[in-house]
Amino acid sequence: MEDALKVSNAVRDLNATHLRDMLQQEQTLHLSKKDSSGSVGLLWLKRTYEFLIRTLWHLSQSTSADSMYDIIIKAYDETLTKHHNRLMRHTFKLILHSLPKRSAFIKKLAYDHDGCERQVLSGAANCVKMLQPIVAKLNELLLEFQLEDIS
Repeated sequence: MEDALKVSNAVRDLNATHLRDMLQQEQTLHLSKKDSSGSVGLLWLKRTYEFLIRTLWHLSQSTSADSMYDIIIKAYDETLTKHHNRLMRHTFKLILHSLPKRSAFIKKLAYDHDGCERQVLSGAANCVKMLQPIVAKLNELLLEFQLEDIS
């Protein structure tokens, strides 16, 4: 939520009507690289959504033999790990060991109803399809303003 607040504050403070306006103004004012900027907040929101998309995708492709640790670590390795230092990577992986079993996780996503695995996995795949174009547009914008790497 901190990153969303950074974006919200920047949009308000700069009286920006679009994200592009905010990014342009912050760049002009040499604020875009500051940790407290809306630009950095938007960058980390985009990275977080990339992680969420990959997590949902791996979940949608998973079987009962897969663990939530394995599902989420794949998504993490594909997205956030390259942006975290060694301590953050270690802490993240340590926290993942407290995840519930895949079946319990899916049941929670189904509001504690049994027998909903197919619907949950289908819903996860649908979320991926819905979020991918939005995140792709955000990525284009961040690349345009040289806030994100091409990798």
